[in-house]
Amino acid sequence: MGSWPMDLDPIFTLPNGVIVDYLHVLPPSVLKEGTIMVEFHLKGFKGGEQISVNPQLRTTIGCDELPAPCDPSDTFDKRLAEMINAVGSVIYAFEQHL
Repeated sequence: MGSWPMDLDPIFTLPNGVIVDYLHVLPPSVLKEGTIMVEFHLKGFKGGEQISVNPQLRTTIGCDELPAPCDPSDTFDKRLAEMINAVGSVIYAFEQHL
């Protein structure tokens, strides 16, 4: 059990001439020491300049492991994987028609 990111929408305060030219929010996982949540690149950053980031992060309680099977024939892990796959397919279909 631990903190699970729900929403992450970082806001950067950057010096003049510096822009975020790449920002990728990684898939959520239970937060642990050293967890990387966002990858980004700054264009025009020369080093030594002051930068601040507000992660605008909301969390909830989460679990990073599946429950133990209740029976040797339990297929919960496979059913869950297929549900995630199906939702991903629906989201992809909607994105293609926007």
